Amino acid sequence: MKETIALGTSAARRLKTGVLIGLIALGTALRFMDLGGRSLWLDEFCTWKVSRMPWNESIRWGPELTKPPLYQLTLRVVSREPRPSELVLRLPAAVCGILLIPVAYWLGRSLAGETVGVALAGLVAASDFQIVFSQEARSYSMLALGSAASTALWFHLCQDGGWKRVAAYALTLALTFHTHYLAVLTAVGHGTWWVFRSAMQQSKVRRAPMVGLLSAGLLCVPMVVHYLMHRTSVLQGLDWIALPTWRSALDVMQRISFGPAWIGILALSVVFLVWSARRERSHSAESGLNGQGGLALAGGVLLSNWVGLILISFLGQPALIDRYAIAASIPAMLIPLAAARRLDARLPWLVLSVIVAVGVLDSANRWNGPEPGFRELSRFLDEHARPDRVAVVLATDGRLPRGWEAMERIAFEYYPLHVAEWHEIRVRVPSDPQDHPIFYDPRGLLVVLFRADPVPLLQRAGRRIETWEIGGQHLTQLLFSPYRLLKVAPIAGPSAGD
Repeated sequence: MKETIALGTSAARRLKTGVLIGLIALGTALRFMDLGGRSLWLDEFCTWKVSRMPWNESIRWGPELTKPPLYQLTLRVVSREPRPSELVLRLPAAVCGILLIPVAYWLGRSLAGETVGVALAGLVAASDFQIVFSQEARSYSMLALGSAASTALWFHLCQDGGWKRVAAYALTLALTFHTHYLAVLTAVGHGTWWVFRSAMQQSKVRRAPMVGLLSAGLLCVPMVVHYLMHRTSVLQGLDWIALPTWRSALDVMQRISFGPAWIGILALSVVFLVWSARRERSHSAESGLNGQGGLALAGGVLLSNWVGLILISFLGQPALIDRYAIAASIPAMLIPLAAARRLDARLPWLVLSVIVAVGVLDSANRWNGPEPGFRELSRFLDEHARPDRVAVVLATDGRLPRGWEAMERIAFEYYPLHVAEWHEIRVRVPSDPQDHPIFYDPRGLLVVLFRADPVPLLQRAGRRIETWEIGGQHLTQLLFSPYRLLKVAPIAGPSAGD
């Protein structure tokens, strides 16, 4: 009988290992599929721009002061070309997104068992939210990876101690903070869980976890000083974020997981796990780190990141957007899987199957219909601008914060126009159309708008906005986020689109 059980256990482990390898392969394919196929968007242009600057200038460039420099430093190692391809710029994010899959397995296995670990790896591999930020030249997949890895290391550090674990945890958490300032919320979750656990167990405070947190803090001091020196510019870079509502808080939670139904499942899972923990405690005086202790850590990281963003937003600096909550997405997946495992060993596999199927379909739909970006806009202008009949105009609103002026033309630097002539105007309010002689040019105009609305001035100058007919629809503008394109009829002669 013992031999049969051992064989069965061995076969089950081989099966889980095979499933995990397959999920890593799937996640890799989903993240590399069409990685360089989409145009860069505004934030990615900033990543490219800052990574090509001299180092002493890059750490003071206004638009990127909202982010620590680890991603741009990684790009400097990956490529030294003046204009790396879209794929190269996104490569560090994709690699971090792939590494997150086995790290999620390790975290899930550590906190809730091997089955939950495999299922969590699958949810991460197929999550559309995770895939999107693994295909963007920004630091968010790095933040998710560092948060998950540091949480697993923290769990084992608090459980077993050891100076090697202290060093690994401190270095991982410090690197995560150098990826994004909001890594501090994950550290708050770690520390809060440790304090409550020590108080509940009435045990002597271990030295190793305290040293780990303090060491990570010391490694982050230079970056903290840098943030405080440029805090005003950092806050200016976040002024586009809307004031939060409680509805927006729920919207963020559903976007970082799998929709509104998952929020309900998550809430029920927390209730069930709390009830289960109380039952276990009544049968055992020692709660330990096993059982519900690890899940409490997951809950602490979830709350510190999600509630932390809510508090930051309501206390004065709006920051409640989904990408900033990416570190909360892993525990938001883990907790329902752990509850499902306690109810029935087959439930995590069912959840895994459904999420993987939906994730593959979502990815296929995204590949079939990519949103046109500035690369497509640049090609359009090159094809339609004719010096004798059509002029290209870039219109900006002239109200960007000091030091941010490069933002308005940054896309032209990466995707340069090859037209013989183009004009740049700064639209201010109040203003007069006579301030912009190009409005009275008899040729047709293709006007690219960046945070500007020159339409009233064009109309006062007697110019008419033409429409495009696409798929039977008449459009007054074309969108190439974050730019818009208007077609202005010539004062005389054929239309600009001819």
